[in-house]
Amino acid sequence: MLEDPIRRRRYFIEYETGSATVRNAQHKTATMTKIVRYSGFILGFTNIIANETYYKSHFHDDYTPVLVFVTRTAARCATIAKLTEERWRGIDVRFEVRALALAEACSEFRAQLVREAPPRSPSPQRAPAGVAAPAPQDGVLVSSRELDLLRRFQEEALQIIRRIRHTVRARQPVDAEPSYPEQTHSAAMLMQRLLQSKATKPE
Repeated sequence: MLEDPIRRRRYFIEYETGSATVRNAQHKTATMTKIVRYSGFILGFTNIIANETYYKSHFHDDYTPVLVFVTRTAARCATIAKLTEERWRGIDVRFEVRALALAEACSEFRAQLVREAPPRSPSPQRAPAGVAAPAPQDGVLVSSRELDLLRRFQEEALQIIRRIRHTVRARQPVDAEPSYPEQTHSAAMLMQRLLQSKATKPE
């Protein structure tokens, strides 16, 4: 478990070695089983009248809980990311679930918790040896998985807009309400987290 007092987040880290199944909820070491257990702990009520969950009864600081599955391979990370994205849709906004490859997790936690800039490609103007490159003064760190999520959301949203524009240009009625992009909820949750991270970033 790691705690980030600046962003007020508590990370529960599960290291996935790849020796257990991902989706079989009947298996006690499966990733799905772990998500269900964390859901019960973070969202389950010990006192529904007082709106107190098991998580709040153990931690009284209102830190946002984040469950992070760290994997050794990109393939297993992608499998868990797909599972958590499906599961994420039915989880309260108080509960964030993520999947990161080991190198990606190390880079992100170093940047967030110890303010260390991610490694950069060598360049003629690189900093002298032993001197850390300065962290960006604006913006937030976005993982490749998060960037891919936003890309897929944008592409699907643009496809929906193009279909409607084509129908209107053809002077045909739009007789069916278009559905939201599949990634709408996940993209909204991600944007909320990124905006919150930027708002709490020290100047």
